[in-house]
Amino acid sequence: MTYMGHQKRVGRVVIAWSTLESSLQSLIWEFLNLRMSDGRIITSRFDASTMIPILRALGIRHLMPDRLQDFLDLLATIDGYRLDRNFIVHGQWIILQPHSIPAAMSLRPEAEAGGVMSETFPVERLDEIIHHIEDSRNRVIALEDEIRTSRDKLLQQHPKD
Repeated sequence: MTYMGHQKRVGRVVIAWSTLESSLQSLIWEFLNLRMSDGRIITSRFDASTMIPILRALGIRHLMPDRLQDFLDLLATIDGYRLDRNFIVHGQWIILQPHSIPAAMSLRPEAEAGGVMSETFPVERLDEIIHHIEDSRNRVIALEDEIRTSRDKLLQQHPKD
C-alpha cells in the first residue's frame, strides 16, 4: 500500500463521517417531525458529540421498546467510531519504521499528564472504520425512512406534557 493510497482512505473516513453526521441531523428532524428548513435552524451547528446524546434521549422517549436497544447499540457504535474519526482527523500523522505503518499521535485527555498517545491505522483498520461508518449511516437512514412511513407503529404516543 502506498502512502497516497493511505491518504485516500483517510479522506474516505472524512467523507463517510460527514455524510453520517448529515444523516444524524435528518433523524433528529424526523423524530421531532420537523421540515428540513426548520430542523436546520436547530441542528446546523451540532456535531456528532451533541447529536448522539440528543438521539439517545429521543429514542428513549419515543421509540417502541422492542426497537430501543438496537438503536442505543447503534448510537454506541457511532460514538466509538467518532473517537476514531477524531483521532484520524486531528492527530499528528507519522510513519512508523521499519515497516512503514501509518500512525497518528494526539494529546488526548486520556493520556497521562504531558503524555502523547499514538494509534496505528493500517489499511485494514481504516477500511473497517469506513465500512462501519457507512453501515451506521445506512442504518440511520433506514430508521429515518421507517419513522417517516410508519410513525404510528414505531413511535410511542405521549399525551401532551
